[in-house]
Formats: sequence, structure tokens, C-alpha cells
Amino acid sequence: MYLVNSFTEIAEALAPPLNSAFDDFGIVSNDRLKTGYFSTNRTGKDAIWSVTFLQPIFEECDSLVVNDYCYVLAEENALALDEIPSLIYQWDINGEKRNGIEIDYCFDGPGQYMIILDIIDTLINTVYANQAQYELIIEDEVQPIITSLDSVATLAFFQLSSDQTNLPDVEIEDYYWSFSDGFTSNEPNPTHRFAEKGAYRVELGILGTLFGEVYQDCVYKTIICADSIEMNETSTTSNHQLQFPTEGKKAAFSDETFLLEQKDSSEIIYVIEIASSKEKLNVDEDLPEDLR
Repeated sequence: MYLVNSFTEIAEALAPPLNSAFDDFGIVSNDRLKTGYFSTNRTGKDAIWSVTFLQPIFEECDSLVVNDYCYVLAEENALALDEIPSLIYQWDINGEKRNGIEIDYCFDGPGQYMIILDIIDTLINTVYANQAQYELIIEDEVQPIITSLDSVATLAFFQLSSDQTNLPDVEIEDYYWSFSDGFTSNEPNPTHRFAEKGAYRVELGILGTLFGEVYQDCVYKTIICADSIEMNETSTTSNHQLQFPTEGKKAAFSDETFLLEQKDSSEIIYVIEIASSKEKLNVDEDLPEDLR
């Protein structure tokens, strides 16, 4: 007995007990893949049997995408500020300030962020010029989400969760977990353990409705099991590279508004504080020798 994938038209042999050594020659199921009928002669004559599927068939599960909120922020049109040492680049991200022409920054999560890049004159603590202004929208990947440890110890129970699943407008009805060691679960947040060390594939399938139509989706991740291992939560070390292009910027330099080589800094007032004290200073005793 074979199931034909309507997307690729590839026939796939079904596993026992649907397939047997006898002639199992037809199968049909409802649109939710929960119940169905198949024809067989395994009893010695042709007959139609009813079947209840404990696990629906999920085709082409995608690898789980870990939501990464860490970026490298860089300005592709940034000008060198070496000729005026008092000038620095300063990023303003929803009110949080960071200095540098290129910075690593991890956002709190999905949302809308206003990013402003200014050139600051540190001598008078004021904005010298605005380099760029950019609105960044971060959205989570639309997918079922498996939350679990990435590595576990042999025979140690660990928790899995589907609570962070991001499927807008989907009314989820059922959860289907499948572990490559042969176990399954229909709990939203099951516990599991592996008897032997190795790399195990864990799949999470979702069945529900989207605007009245049947919806199903699935993802997988790999969990490493070892005899002795430090059990750390899922993490990510990858960064996005975010550069602000000229097109779409709300503010930028022009020859008329800003040229470093033509900027006259002769009017800048420099204030130098040698020392301060609430009491009268004795120049011979209280000041360093090189300042007397």
C-alpha cells in the first residue's frame, strides 16, 4: 500500500501495520488524518477495515528556526572622523545609547525599534550631525516552536514545550510529538528521556484550522544525548548584519549640510578643569608636580 504525495507525486510505502505481507490495496482517510478505511485480504478474503491514526502523516518537516534578536549595526556611508578626535558615532536605539561606528546589539524581542545614528561632539556634549534614522521591525518566524534543551544526559528526563509556537490565526487542535527512538506523544508539553547516547531527531506536528480550512505544519530539531553532559538551555550565537542603505533613510549628509574638511571648529570653546575642591587648595602640596 502506498501513499501518494500530492505535491511531488512520489509514492511512499506505508509502514506496518497498514502494510503487511498480504495484499493491502487501498486506503482513504478524512481531511484531518485521524480516521480512515483501508482494503486488505489479510483475513483470506477482500475486506474493508476501519483505522484510527494515532499520529497523522506530516510531510516535509522544516528545521526549527531559532529566533535571533542579535544584530551587528553598521552604517555603510559612515565618514571617517579621525581629523576631529572629539567626534564620535553614537547609536540611539529606543532611547538606549551605544558608541561606535559598528556595534553588536541584542534586541529584547520582536517589535518595532527606532534607530538613530548621530555624530556627537564630546567636548561640548551635543549632536554635531545626524547620520541616519531607521525603523527596524523584528518579527518571529511563523512556525511551530520546540522549546527544549539542546543536549541531555542518558536516561535523564527533560521537558519539551510547544507554548512558544507562533502560528497567527491558527486554531490549534492537536499536538503530535515524534522521537527518533520510536516514542510519540500527544501532550502539548511532554517529558522524555533517551536510553542511549546519540543524536536524536524530535518532530513537533500541529493540526488545526486556519480561517475554516484544515491546517497542519511541523518542525524538527536535533537533541544530543551523552553519558555525561552539561545541560544548557537553547541558545544562539549567530548575528544578523544590518547596514543602513542610502535609500529610505530619513536623514543623511549632503555637501551643503556637512563636510568634515570644511567644518570650522575655531569657535568651539574648550573648558579644561585642572582640579576641584570644596576647600582652598595649597598649590605647593595638593597639586601634582607637573601642574604647579
